[in-house]
Amino acid sequence: MTVNNKYILICGGDVGGSRALMALIELLEKNNLNYLIVNHGYLGENISKKLSKNLLEKNNFKLEELFCKKKISIYIFSTSVKDTVALKIARFSKKNNILTFCLLDSAIRIRDRMELDSLSTFHPDFIFLQDEESISSAEAEGFGKETLIVTGQPALNHLYKSNENWSSSNHFAMMKMNEWIDNRKIILFISEPVKSDQGSTKNSPQFRGYDEENVISIICNSLQNYHKKIQIGVLPHPRDNINKLKNLFKKYSFKLHYNFFNCDSGRDAILFSDGIIGMASILIYESWLIGKPTISLQPNIINKNFLYLEKKKNLPLFKEEKSFKQFLPFWMDQIFSERKNKINKKELLLHEKSPRKILSIIKEYI
Repeated sequence: MTVNNKYILICGGDVGGSRALMALIELLEKNNLNYLIVNHGYLGENISKKLSKNLLEKNNFKLEELFCKKKISIYIFSTSVKDTVALKIARFSKKNNILTFCLLDSAIRIRDRMELDSLSTFHPDFIFLQDEESISSAEAEGFGKETLIVTGQPALNHLYKSNENWSSSNHFAMMKMNEWIDNRKIILFISEPVKSDQGSTKNSPQFRGYDEENVISIICNSLQNYHKKIQIGVLPHPRDNINKLKNLFKKYSFKLHYNFFNCDSGRDAILFSDGIIGMASILIYESWLIGKPTISLQPNIINKNFLYLEKKKNLPLFKEEKSFKQFLPFWMDQIFSERKNKINKKELLLHEKSPRKILSIIKEYI
């Protein structure tokens, strides 16, 4: 319990940010700190029963009352690419002289996320970043260095141990859940709803330069010569239109053996797979962290906000179909090689300590 009996208020909407907040919330609970979670989006829907006692309805009079009676010490929120609720509460908190802490689950499109409600850029009092490279990204988007703190990403705090503990029994369980899988190497495709999020033409302000259909067609076309050796496991994004995604693979797969993964988490799919390919998903970053042969394919990219992964050493990011195809033989050698890539241990340990580091910082302000 906090000394002054005030609450830490927490809100998130999207999956990635909510998962990052969940890891922090677990630690708040263990430390008996006084907190409330706005019952909204993925966070409100997926919080454990044990912690549901701390849920607060966002349209409830009690939320306004807490602000009026100055019962909130700080506000912690995660950003979103579509949902504006957490951002709106952040603006209201700042107007009421409550410190705002933004927990970023990704270094991509920071400013856009702070302008999602079509108002001027919101500047939190502090922004928690996943790694050192994120600082330059945030500064380039207009956020002051004095507000930026590298803490790691709390949702990745178990990744190091998960990778170390992955076993033959885990592998067998995945095989049992996915009976379509045979003895060919598994290439995991990590999908993103690019078309619905950023559009598919230059008429859309946030257009990446490609959409998921462009990427899927290139991947399927390029891998045809390997169809006897590999199979594609498709991992949809929570916001994907599954029927449209299925139609795309039906359209472009030709000789490739593929199906949609049945798994408990995207992380399990990464740990299980032999090679990982996608666009700009955080899961691409995760697979790079644990040393999996990984490719980011972003053909004809024009939106530089999505080039963050370029900063990661030995993570191939291709902006052209030609260069991607030229790299494929080398990538296949990696996948079929007995040699394992090195894990990125320093960054993995940064994430492992992330919830504790964030807690130590916010304790100074409650």
